[in-house]
This record gives sequence, C-alpha cells and structure tokens, in this order.
Amino acid sequence: MSRLQRLLFLLLLPLLLRSVDAATAKKKPKPVLSECEKSCGNVLTADQKAQLCADAAGPGPCACAVAGKALHLVGDELVKLCQTAVNAAPVDCMRQLSAGDRKIFGLQVCDARRSLRVFAVCS
Repeated sequence: MSRLQRLLFLLLLPLLLRSVDAATAKKKPKPVLSECEKSCGNVLTADQKAQLCADAAGPGPCACAVAGKALHLVGDELVKLCQTAVNAAPVDCMRQLSAGDRKIFGLQVCDARRSLRVFAVCS
C-alpha cells in the first residue's frame, strides 16, 4: 500500500465505522409486548401501555382502558383508573356517576383498588 492509500484509508475509516454502526442500530429487535399490551390496540401510547400493564397478570387493565375510551377519558386517566383492574369494573363504576361527579370524584371512587369495596358497601 502506498503512503497516499494509507492516508486515505485512515481518513475514511471513521466514516466507514459510523455507517456500519448506523446499519446495525437500525436492526434492533422490537420489544416483546405482553398479552396485556397487545390487547390495548391504539388506545394508549407505548409508554402508557407499559405502565398500565407493568404488573398485569392478563389483559384486564387494557380491557378496562378500552372500555374507558367510550367515556372520553384520556391516557393518563385510563392508566390511573385501570392499572390494577382485572376487567372493566372501574369503567362500569364511572358510568354510574353523573358527568360532573365523574370529573370530580371518578378516579377516587372508581379506582380499581377501591371499586370492589365501594360496590360491596353500596349493594
């Protein structure tokens, strides 16, 4: 190799290495979604799905979130309401409230951790 060829090789080496790194970076595998996250569809963002389904044993939290969309709840409200849900019971609880009460008290009264106790007391 001539001196000029060596010099060109040394100058171009960083560019070649960057293009190899960029090509391998594009081929990272997609994260594996849980059964819960798959059942959410497009109701929530990926981060919200991950938060909602973090401790879920099944698709319950997403069933709750999908049902909650009909009540015009937004992503963060759905996560708070449905994070520990096993079904759509928290949303059923919200439906029993008037629109005004739903906005003011809904998340406190119908949270999945509390809704079973509230219904037990009311029935």
